[in-house]
Order: sequence, then structure tokens, then C-alpha cells
Amino acid sequence: MLLGCILQGIAFSQTATTGATTNVTDLTATMSGTVNPGGTGEVNVIFEFGTTTAYEGPGTWTATPFQVTGNSITNVSATASGLLPLTTYHYRTRASYSSNPSIIFYGEDQTFTTAPPATAPQVSIPSGAVSGPAPTAVTLNCQVAAGSSAASLVCDYGPTAGYGNQVASTSILAPSTNTIGSVVLTGLSASTTYHYRFTASNGEGTHSTTSQTFTTPALPTVSTLAADINNATTATLNGSYLANGATYTAAFDLGTTTSYGTTISGSFRFGFGLPWMPRSHSQYANVSPQTEHHYRLKLTDNYGNVYTGSDASFTTPTPIGHWRSQTFGSASDTGDAADMANPIGDGIPNLMKYALNLNPLQTCALPAPELITHDGQRHLRFTFNRYHTRIDLIYEVQVADNPAGPWSTIATSANGAVTSGPGVVSELLIAVALTGSSGSGWSQVEVRDPIGTGSSANRFMRLLVRRL
Repeated sequence: MLLGCILQGIAFSQTATTGATTNVTDLTATMSGTVNPGGTGEVNVIFEFGTTTAYEGPGTWTATPFQVTGNSITNVSATASGLLPLTTYHYRTRASYSSNPSIIFYGEDQTFTTAPPATAPQVSIPSGAVSGPAPTAVTLNCQVAAGSSAASLVCDYGPTAGYGNQVASTSILAPSTNTIGSVVLTGLSASTTYHYRFTASNGEGTHSTTSQTFTTPALPTVSTLAADINNATTATLNGSYLANGATYTAAFDLGTTTSYGTTISGSFRFGFGLPWMPRSHSQYANVSPQTEHHYRLKLTDNYGNVYTGSDASFTTPTPIGHWRSQTFGSASDTGDAADMANPIGDGIPNLMKYALNLNPLQTCALPAPELITHDGQRHLRFTFNRYHTRIDLIYEVQVADNPAGPWSTIATSANGAVTSGPGVVSELLIAVALTGSSGSGWSQVEVRDPIGTGSSANRFMRLLVRRL
């Protein structure tokens, strides 16, 4: 076929022909053609290809040679593979200029029909054939060329070269495809060497690999270690494990009985150590105060098998009991650790210092009310920090016209709740502890007396703290 065109004042004359096919089998065929660029530059040559003249998938095959120059006829060819038996295909030669791909010229459409099915499958063992090994399960992979018709795949395996067990792949391999086939073996024994082979079959024959072996890893060693009690509402669960070459997801079972009920996992976990060395694993957990908790380290392999450490337990203190222990070495409400004791002698009792996170063994100063101007009037305002772990307290901001009372409560927070009341209250979250516990951290609370000082001869404000 001859095509001529003029682009930007330059005359082009090129030819492309589509020739016959040779070496046609059930799965392959070699297409031929010729190209003459007409001495006007380099062209890239492909064969458009498909089951209709739309030349749909696989769409194109790169010609040899791919790039052609000069002003003479050059023979080109390409071998199509992955074809289907007894199928008619359309093809044609296509050439386009490297410098201007929009200039395209074609050979005429041609067809060929592949031969009847005649190719049996081929199966081989690639590198990395054994993946995801676990003590009682493994994934085995192979490379399969399905041949002329749909192929099935089975794996024989066992502790000897006689195998004794067989599992079939759940996938049927499409004709004329080359793909990875896989099977999952379960119910294996740990630390055991197994022999295996793959066999692929289709309507044209059967092919097996040579016998191969793999060895399952040993069972993991899982240890539940003592927990660290951070405070009354959070704890760090600890454990360690030896993976012995397998891959696991580590987590903790946690609950108030040995039935557990909660799995603790997330971003605050840490595993250290090389694959063949013990790894530590820790996880923060929200817990209830003054409660016995049971926990254990749990490993889960890629197949859902679970391996656990022994049960361990801890009992959380009351929030103030934990504070006393950390400060005085005793959780008892007696002596210097008692709620109303003031061991440093600065006039501030332990209970108030606990509420405001002050050190009872150091001289401290309490927050005090301040006068502010709002809407042209003077008002008392009290600002203090509320600590979220103090869930055993009631914070109250009170006002009165006389120090002797009666006092009226205008803002309250009980059991860790956000402060509210008839006063003008705002609470700003300042920090959440790095444990990620929603019950940790602290907020800044501001409470404004709704009654201005101009409405009363005297006005007083105070913070009262009580234990639940």
C-alpha cells in the first residue's frame, strides 16, 4: 500500500505492507510485513493485533526491527504468543515517525487461525517458592504455563518423598496464561521437613515438578511479663516472644477475668530484636481503677493460628492511692499521706495538692480569684487546671457575699467529667498524655462569676475539692 501526504510543505511518501504468517501453532504465530520510510526519517514499527479489525487486546506486538530508516523496503516480523487455539486473529503493519508520532501509515489487514489444542501445561518451582512459613502452615508457589486449555493444579506433600497428602489450588488457570500458582498447606507439624511437588494438568497432558523440601519453623516462645501500672486508669502491658523465623502479629488479651474479652493492639506497641532473637512487646491500655485485670501476650500468624503466653494479673489502685504510693510510699490515708495532712507546713492539705497536681513535699501557692472587666462590670474569675485522672474527686467553684457563707456552687466537675454549672464556664484541653489514653492529660478551667461586684458590696470566690 502506498500513501503520500504533505506536512508543513514537505512531501512524504512511505509504504507499508502486511505479509503472511508462518510457524502458526495453537498458541503462537509469526507475523510479517515490509516498511519503506521513503527516506524521510526514522519510523517505529509494530503489528496491530486482535480478534477483530478493531485490533483489541493484546493490541500490539513490537516488530523486529522496531526502528527503520532509509528509502528502501525493510522486512519486519513479530511473534505473537499467548494465543488461543482454533481462534482467528486480525493483524496489520503499523509505522509512525519517531519525530512526529501523529504521522502513521499502515499495511492492509490480514488474518490467520491458530491450530487445534496441542500444548500440555508446564510447571516449575521459582525462587521464593516457600512464603509465609508458620509452625503449622505454609504457602507454596509455582510458575505455571497453562497450555492450550484450562489447567488445574495440585500439590502433593508429606514428611517423605512418598508424600501421602494432596491439596488442590482453588483457581483454574486460564488457557495460554503464564502465572504464579499457589496452595496453602495447613495442619502441619512444627520443626518438620516436608517433601512436595506441583502437578499441572489440562486436556492435552500433565506435567510435574521435581520433588522439593521445606522445613516448618519451631513453635514460638511467648512470655507474659509483669505490667507497669502508670496510674489508676492506665497500665503498660509487657511481654516477649521468640518468633523462630515465622511472622506474627503481637497483641494482648485483657479483661477482668481469664475470659479476657478485649484485644489490645495499636500504634503504641514496640517490638525489638532480630528475627532469631527474643523480641519485647509493650502496649498501653486503659483500665479501671481499684480493679483486678487479667492479661496475656498473644501472637497470631498469617493463617489465623494463635499462640499465647501464660495468664498474668494486676490490681489497679484508686487514683489517690496511686498518687500517695508514688509520693509517700504508702497508699494508706494515714499520717503524712492523709488527705488533710500538710507535711510541708504551707497550709495546703494533701487533697488539694493532689487535685491540682502539686508536690505535697514542697511549699506551693494556690491559684486565686482575679478581677476582670466584662461588659463594663467587674467580675471575679477563677482559673485552675483539672487533671483527667482525678476521677475520684469533685471540683467545685463557689461564690458568696460573705466569707462565712452561705456559699453557692457555680461550676462542678465530678468523676472526671467536663466542668459545667450556672457560672460562665470554659474548659480548654491543654494536653493528652503520650499513652494515648483519653483519661489522661489535663484541661484549663475558667469560671466567671455571673454576678458583677457592682451588684454586691462584697463578693468572694473559692475552689472546693472533695473526694467521691
